Amino acid sequence: QLVDAEASIRDVDAATAASLAMLDEVVASGQPHWQVVALHAEGDLLATISKRMLATIPALGASAPQSAIELHDSRMALLAPRVQPWLDRAQQAFAEVDRIEKAHPDLARQQQAAAAITDSRARLAAGVAIR
Repeated sequence: QLVDAEASIRDVDAATAASLAMLDEVVASGQPHWQVVALHAEGDLLATISKRMLATIPALGASAPQSAIELHDSRMALLAPRVQPWLDRAQQAFAEVDRIEKAHPDLARQQQAAAAITDSRARLAAGVAIR
């Protein structure tokens, strides 16, 4: 169960470390097709954990009292900077997908790579890694 606390951030980092390391190994292989697929997966994983952590702070209804709004905003102000490195890393991964595709335009003809490229570009255009 995730909560908006440092312990949950550490737990998520620990839980995803092996997966991110494996994806980084694939990227290091130098094969453009697999680099694109792995970078997209990395960006997606980082965006997902960011979204899940931010969701630990429940959204408020329109009729929420001012005290609830202030508490929500305070909790979000504390959590957002802790999640930002994940979002930044996700955006970097999506940008790297785009860079690799530009260097290897033939990747767009491969279904798996094309899907990763299309989604990565959509996330970059939105300026936010969370869907």
